[in-house]
Amino acid sequence: MSFLYFILSPLLLLIYPQIYQKLNDDILREKAIEAFYNRDYDLSIKHFKTIECTTSNRENKLNASHILGHIYAKEKLNLKEGIKWFKKGLVNNGQKEKEIFSFQMLNYKYLSESYHHLGKLDSAEFYCREGVQLYFKYPEKFKNSSILNQLSIIFFHKKEYHLSREIQERDFLQKEKNYISLSNYLHLLIMTNDTTSHKIETYIQELQAYKNHKDNDGSHLAHIGFYHQQKCQYHKAINYYQSFLETYEHYFQNADSFFSIDEIHERKFYIARAYLRMAKCYEKLGEKKTQFKMLEKALTEISYALRFPTQEHIVMANQVYRALEQFHFEQKLPSNNYLTCAQELIDDHLQISSDTNNVMKNELMLQSYYKGKLAKSVETQAKHYWESYIYFKDFISKQYQDQDQLLQLQESNTIQTEFIQFFSELYLKSQQEKYLLYTLEIVENSKSNILYKRNSGFNHLKLKDYLAITDLQNYKNKIHLSPLLDTYTLKNYFQKYYQNKAFISYFVLPEAMLTIGYSNGKFHLERKKLSQDWFNLKDFFQDYLPKSNYFLPRYFSQKLTRLHHWLIPEWLHHSSQNRLVASMHKDIAFLPLEIIMYKDEFLVQNFAISYCFSLHHDLEFCSIQKTKSQLDILGISPFSNTDLPYSHKEVSAFSTHTLNNTEANYQKVLEQIQKHNVVHFATHTQLGTQLGESEIIFYPLDTQKKNSVKLDEISDLDMSHVDLVTLSTCSSAEGIYLDGEGVISLQRSFAYAQVPSILAGKWKVHDQSSMYIMTTFYKHLKEGWSKDIALQKAKKNFIAKNPDLAHNPMFWGSFVMNGSTINLYPPSPLVEIETFFNFR
Repeated sequence: MSFLYFILSPLLLLIYPQIYQKLNDDILREKAIEAFYNRDYDLSIKHFKTIECTTSNRENKLNASHILGHIYAKEKLNLKEGIKWFKKGLVNNGQKEKEIFSFQMLNYKYLSESYHHLGKLDSAEFYCREGVQLYFKYPEKFKNSSILNQLSIIFFHKKEYHLSREIQERDFLQKEKNYISLSNYLHLLIMTNDTTSHKIETYIQELQAYKNHKDNDGSHLAHIGFYHQQKCQYHKAINYYQSFLETYEHYFQNADSFFSIDEIHERKFYIARAYLRMAKCYEKLGEKKTQFKMLEKALTEISYALRFPTQEHIVMANQVYRALEQFHFEQKLPSNNYLTCAQELIDDHLQISSDTNNVMKNELMLQSYYKGKLAKSVETQAKHYWESYIYFKDFISKQYQDQDQLLQLQESNTIQTEFIQFFSELYLKSQQEKYLLYTLEIVENSKSNILYKRNSGFNHLKLKDYLAITDLQNYKNKIHLSPLLDTYTLKNYFQKYYQNKAFISYFVLPEAMLTIGYSNGKFHLERKKLSQDWFNLKDFFQDYLPKSNYFLPRYFSQKLTRLHHWLIPEWLHHSSQNRLVASMHKDIAFLPLEIIMYKDEFLVQNFAISYCFSLHHDLEFCSIQKTKSQLDILGISPFSNTDLPYSHKEVSAFSTHTLNNTEANYQKVLEQIQKHNVVHFATHTQLGTQLGESEIIFYPLDTQKKNSVKLDEISDLDMSHVDLVTLSTCSSAEGIYLDGEGVISLQRSFAYAQVPSILAGKWKVHDQSSMYIMTTFYKHLKEGWSKDIALQKAKKNFIAKNPDLAHNPMFWGSFVMNGSTINLYPPSPLVEIETFFNFR
């Protein structure tokens, strides 16, 4: 017996403290949990802190830290203290797998939530991303994908809707379909305007199955209401909002769940949002009394939510305050200083937490906008509007994905247009140049934003690319260090690079055509009120040019002459310069200026014309390209033996290397492009009905093999070594027009691929005419002419050599040069002499 005691004593001494510790931890934990459920949070904190300080059990220690973080952040609403405890319970990628516990993923989720509430979305994103990477590293440890849902929420609030949607659409999330995920996904579809594939209606029907489900809080009804509101179906929208409010109230009264204090405050936010949206519906219906009633209810609800002043609650409160201020202004009621209240909320928030996510910059932009809109003098209005635009420039165009960048621009399109209208009118009244420059800056910054992003070195990011970024903060810093154009840069740019050419920027306002120009060292601005004549002309040419069979109706020339009134400003008549760069917009983007009648001739006979996608692109490449003594020109003609018989003769006339017929297949073309600095396509193109679907067709070696390259593929190529791409193809400069970007054409796709100059066709290309124009163009290019002049000379030569076709621009007017016009070859002595006398 004594021997057995001697053997077991050391073992008991080792085991007993562990047993005692576990018993002590369990007792304290039970007391702490009981206090928690009795909402005695101070006592619960005391017990969990004791466990965290005294336990030798690693899991118990980390779990105590996690629960302390939860109590401080979600019950006592002390976010900073909560963050401290969540961080204590963090796990990192270098930790031993046996020390990683499933509850630790919640630390990343709640850290992200807490930073989000504080308005620090960058920090929220950082910890969420860390958690996601851990989730992918140890999938067997974390069966629940709530951290991915949290990242989806972060993206949503950063207006990265498509990245948020990409997460929701991943297979493993789709397998976890439930009421919450379906409702969130429906919201995303509505926010991204996805109405083309009937997905919204499909998900609305699918959500009907959850009508009596325990998780149904009615949030999907609010989303459906917003969907109908966007479609201007205001009575339907109001009915859905009312159904949401009833369901939401019933859910919180009858749900068995234990709601945390932050969730109770958040509930008031959603109720306030519903009332605010209802107020907007009643405004559209002209029911002013009910509108005001809804606004007052929204104010009551959001005032309660502000007891927990998260950034989201502050933004909603500001929206309510501004809506009330505008209502009082329009109804000529005394102001209750609602704008001042909104400003105080913003100021207080920024004092507590430095904003890192541009949400507050957006709020400051809207504050200044409303101060300007409600100002009593033009001077005050101008001051606040310009302040608003400066804030706008600071937060816009920072999205990872192209679609979200354009969505954000489109959301603010009304405000941008209002700024342009205001400053252009102010310039015409005051003749102060600064207002013209303000107008030009806003106009040009509203164009080609995706192209600007590409030129700044940022590609369209998908989720896998995003997660692969090693230094996310550095990536973000680079985005923020890529400012949009400013007035000072514009003025210096024109003075330096436009000494021998003129510039014209078009912008189509709802009721007027705006032209802003620079010529002979002076800026100009003209505004023409649109009439039915303009709309008739626009409709005719938009319909006729793409469908033309080269035969013109008798009235065609007359209509071209009438276009002159609308598109050629008066100052251009008096310009001594005969080179013109044009930045197009909206309804006129389809029309080449060269074919407009000017002084009884076509405009091309008086001006060498080129185009810029926007001044961003023009500025990027104005001084980069250098002339070369020799160019390696790749000519591609896949169908010279079939329906494009002149294409081989065309490319053979100027190319240093050609790919014809079977050689011009997908694989060889992409391989040879990397070895040449000029690429010339004489082939077919196919216009797509969806964005990114337009394509260049190559020789079909095999029906099973790829025989085309799509617009989206071209956009992702790196062709920065190429100086010029020529698309001697049908409709390669045409495509779908997107506000904030422009015509999404094959021509533009090569600009995305970093090609500085792209020559392309606006409509159906005539094979024989194309051969003549292109061979002449390259001949003049090799003489040392700049690209715009070389193209002008080629077209004028064609007109002179073909008098029967001289008055038919369908044969020669399709080709347009976009981008840098710098000459590729050093100019010959004769070119220098002619340039001196004719193109100064």
